[in-house]
Amino acid sequence: NGGDGTGSSLKMGTRGNAQMGNMFGLARDPTNSDLVVTIWGRNCALRVTEYGSVASFVGARMWPTTDYNHAGIEGIGLQSRIGEKPYGVAVDSSGTAYTNANCMVRATPGASVSIVIGRQVGPPATCAVGYAEGGIGTSRVKTPANMAWKSSTELVFADYGNHVIRQLDTSTDVTTLV
Repeated sequence: NGGDGTGSSLKMGTRGNAQMGNMFGLARDPTNSDLVVTIWGRNCALRVTEYGSVASFVGARMWPTTDYNHAGIEGIGLQSRIGEKPYGVAVDSSGTAYTNANCMVRATPGASVSIVIGRQVGPPATCAVGYAEGGIGTSRVKTPANMAWKSSTELVFADYGNHVIRQLDTSTDVTTLV
């Protein structure tokens, strides 16, 4: 179902009655064949099963209101936030999703969200932007975008706002490749 034509439709459900507007990131979960989809204007990630059912994953508690930024970025399940306007998404071999707005966040299969690149500032809750290499929690990015796994622990992504390609080692730090 294409929604209402505005690009902002969002409705959980099964094949034929679910609606998703402003889809930006898409990745397959290798543990169960679900798709993880980031919704740019709704600040959330959804799971779509192989049968076409759409269910909220993280950051969906506020629907249908438009006040998305007053809560913190980290948290559990629908009480969590993944940052403002998530771009890309990648899912590792354990089913943990990584997505990015002006932070990079990790969402476990149990929907526990934590920041791995950047730090939260606010209110309203958003991420501090900039350019800094270093350890998880001290590094900074500016509008990270598309992502791909280089190895089981190395996630490569475009740091669009800084015009570089960066690498996150999921256990240690962030470095610039190009």
